[in-house]
Amino acid sequence: MSRYEEIEPPNPEGLGELRFNLRHRYTITREPVRKGTRVKLTIFADDKIIAERTTALPYLCAMVSSRNQAYQIASLQQRIPWLRQMADLEDRIQLRDPAALAEDTPNPYDLQPGLYTYIDREKMIQEGEFAEMAKHDRALADIEEAELKRISAGPVEEFDRLFVCGWHRRRSLARWRSHQLKLEDILEIPTGLPAALPWP
Repeated sequence: MSRYEEIEPPNPEGLGELRFNLRHRYTITREPVRKGTRVKLTIFADDKIIAERTTALPYLCAMVSSRNQAYQIASLQQRIPWLRQMADLEDRIQLRDPAALAEDTPNPYDLQPGLYTYIDREKMIQEGEFAEMAKHDRALADIEEAELKRISAGPVEEFDRLFVCGWHRRRSLARWRSHQLKLEDILEIPTGLPAALPWP
């Protein structure tokens, strides 16, 4: 169970604040709404609002995460060479290089609409689309190379920014699935509502 401290509400009808001291400091305000049948939760992390949610549940788990800088660096390191390789292939297809044409394998049967076929490829070559695609991919690779240089230089503030990436009714459902994000904390929040409320 997440360790928290409950602060007395300023008035008898209100709900107290919850304070969690985990990897980060969190304060959660609980505001009754809709005649007390719902509670609006506002989560502050290090004195900044990171999430708001209105619920009728007596208990919620919030998964707090941040972006994974190491994963983003690794992704860019893989993607940039691939973009440059694709640009080279597209240039060679535009020039009708036999090896490039053999490497590019459209669907040989023009039976299903929307599929890329040899007919489509011939039309794209005639209209210069592969040259435009190569130009676009090289420009994108240059942009991503600059981004890789920026985020490889050291810690970047945007990757430390916290946000709630998931809400769950119980902790057992709060399973981590993303490599793009880092799990910072799981907040187990008693909302202050009873287990069952009549429909308003």
